[in-house]
Amino acid sequence: MVFAEIVLPLPIKDTFTFSVPDEFIDKIEIGHRVEVQFGPRKKYAGIVFSLHKNAPDNYKTKPIVRMLDEAPIIRPKQLELWVKVADYYASTLGEVMNAALPAGIKLNSETTYLGHEDLNNFIHELTGDEQLLASAVLYQKEIKHSDLENILSKKNIYPVISSLLAKGFIELKEELKYTYKAKTERIIIPNFDKSNESLSSVLEQVKKAAKQAQVVMYCIQHLHSGEKIRAKALETAFPGSNAAINSLRKKGIITVENQVISRYDAYNDLDLKDIELSAIQSRAKAEIENHLKEKDITLLHGITGSGKTLIYLKLMEEAMSKGHQVLFLVPEIALTTQLVQRMAAYFGNEVSVYHSSIGSNHKIDLWHEIKNGKPLVIGARSSVFLPFKDLKLIIIDEEHDYSYKQNEPTPKYHARETAMFLAQLHQAKVILGSATPSFESYYNALHGKYGLVNLLERYGNAVLPHVELINRNTIEHSKNKGSHFSPVLVNEMLDQLKRGKQSIVFINRRGYSSMLVCTMCEWTKRCKNCDVAMTYHKYNNSFLCHYCGWHKEADPACPECGNVDLSHKGLGTQQIEEELVLLFPEATIARMDFDTVRGKAAMSDMIHRLETGKIDILIGTQMVSKGLDFENIGLVAIVSADQLARFPDFRSHERAFQLMVQVSGRSGRSEEQGKVFIQYGSIRQSLLEDVTKADYVGFYTKELAERKGFIYPPFCRLIKVVIGHRDPQKAAAAMEQFAATMKQHWGSRVVGPAPGLIPRINNQYLFELMLKVERKNEILSKIKSDVRDLTLLIKSQSDYKGISCVVDVDPY
Repeated sequence: MVFAEIVLPLPIKDTFTFSVPDEFIDKIEIGHRVEVQFGPRKKYAGIVFSLHKNAPDNYKTKPIVRMLDEAPIIRPKQLELWVKVADYYASTLGEVMNAALPAGIKLNSETTYLGHEDLNNFIHELTGDEQLLASAVLYQKEIKHSDLENILSKKNIYPVISSLLAKGFIELKEELKYTYKAKTERIIIPNFDKSNESLSSVLEQVKKAAKQAQVVMYCIQHLHSGEKIRAKALETAFPGSNAAINSLRKKGIITVENQVISRYDAYNDLDLKDIELSAIQSRAKAEIENHLKEKDITLLHGITGSGKTLIYLKLMEEAMSKGHQVLFLVPEIALTTQLVQRMAAYFGNEVSVYHSSIGSNHKIDLWHEIKNGKPLVIGARSSVFLPFKDLKLIIIDEEHDYSYKQNEPTPKYHARETAMFLAQLHQAKVILGSATPSFESYYNALHGKYGLVNLLERYGNAVLPHVELINRNTIEHSKNKGSHFSPVLVNEMLDQLKRGKQSIVFINRRGYSSMLVCTMCEWTKRCKNCDVAMTYHKYNNSFLCHYCGWHKEADPACPECGNVDLSHKGLGTQQIEEELVLLFPEATIARMDFDTVRGKAAMSDMIHRLETGKIDILIGTQMVSKGLDFENIGLVAIVSADQLARFPDFRSHERAFQLMVQVSGRSGRSEEQGKVFIQYGSIRQSLLEDVTKADYVGFYTKELAERKGFIYPPFCRLIKVVIGHRDPQKAAAAMEQFAATMKQHWGSRVVGPAPGLIPRINNQYLFELMLKVERKNEILSKIKSDVRDLTLLIKSQSDYKGISCVVDVDPY
């Protein structure tokens, strides 16, 4: 008999052995997706990890139910990567599989399907099982995989499901909010030509309707130029013309069609191919290439606006011209829309853009395109798990960004480290790029592990912005008392408006205020599920917990004492927006935070408005620090530097420096020098001085000395373990068991345990422990193995049913 080791998307340490039926023996390969029964009822789509002829000793194997694909969908190198990630991050293969595969590939008996909005219009075109299945989905609105098996009275329904998914008629429930839709635009098609006779007839019909006549004349101009007539552009040229367009359509003078357009049309006129590298950029590119001959990884330390992207483009182009694949990693696709659009415009159809927010069907299409050799992938952290065929270059832009770190679910992998594992397997080269590199990367570069290339001048004639510091205490003693802006900053923003320049105001907290406090009894609204005060959102007059999502309408008075005088504590983007609207009533002010740009279209629209000058002042959280490159930004204002550095974390100053330098870099990216104003209170002065000079090396040197004294990374490795349960006593007991066992083996390397920084989140009482481990791979591997085995043991004990154990290697 032949047996297969199967990886299932479950948090279980090992693979599971299943027997291979005779009819599959000649077909089955490593990487195939197969259906297996796990337990008495549940079925899963698992991945064949290995094949062998060794029957297990202690149990009788179940047979594989069926093969789900004609060819393997996972490459052997991907399975090797899964093993590396599971080992490094002290997780299980099943957890890595769950993180690595799109939901559409991980179908199981619990998967729920919903009908697409177009299904009702096309159901008559379906036949047989497809029509029966589609009718059931339409009738029940949503339906489980196992119920569909009962309706068809057959076990093998995957081919029918796959066909309906491929046609776009059904969607996975968990992915529905991210359904992929082609981008469309309303295009006006004149039902007349350029001949005098035709034009005279049309103009006669609209001579008594001024608005309609305007639209017709606009169409005539575009008929002569041969350009598409975009309804959006027409409505911009003639506000309020939508009614006229509808009237002309009813008269049969024009036709309005929704045409599918490229998502990157706005940049089709951006001919990056004609841009030549400057002498400094050419030298940096040559240095990178020289380093990569000897080392697998090179760090490009280039200041903001130095033109790192152009160097990336040339290196990518060269790799692709040799027939290789390239992976270009960005922290968050939604926050780097402008960069992605420019890349896509440059490389055209050779690009695949892959991230978590695209629909399940589109994601599976991209999966197969990349498996077949699509040359360039631009993606967020999950892109490291794609089935590359011939990957030879990985570029990680803004490599310091902590968006590369996965928070939920386990494994808590970092895309930068995972990309390095991926590069080893493909014998590919890695380029890390940042104006403010992570300490770990810069340390490795200085100590010869990576190559190091510096690019310390801005591209073209642009210069770094002038930075001014404003002590917030001076505001309290000025006529602006009660304002969040100093008189100097207000005057500067006014000057920028008069000169037609745009400003960015940075405040790294969304909402109106971090809490509402009663001035009499000091009551604050706290979350019912978490041990935190709730953030007040003024636009809908509600409290929102940013940890569990619970929200409640705000009380008009204190529920404890009835006092109506409630004071706002802490500062958020909404409060800043409210004040700026009062200060500059004529300005167009927009806010960029999680509440205003939840959808990809919302982000793209805001960036387009900013680029076309329709926004005068943009208020934003850290979103504004990433990927924005606009020539007309004259001023950046950081409202509160203290807010960035006050976190109980050894990286707090590193992150504060990175954020302030990155957001400052949005200013003055043309020939005119930009300005940056930083308001501060009691923050460390040396940190501000380094930000003012954009002195990364000086900041790194001082901060590194402190870390060495207290033995923090990069001088050690950290592993954080968090154990939680709805019963605080069980959570504490489980953590005590874990800590006692680890201390017995690893002594003083174990720090803690202690209650979590936030002791309760979503009704889970949390206790945490930290392991400080020397930079020796052998010891680190043993500790990770012990951590993984011990957490699995605790979760398997009946006394701790419902316990959660989360391991975070290299917490970030």
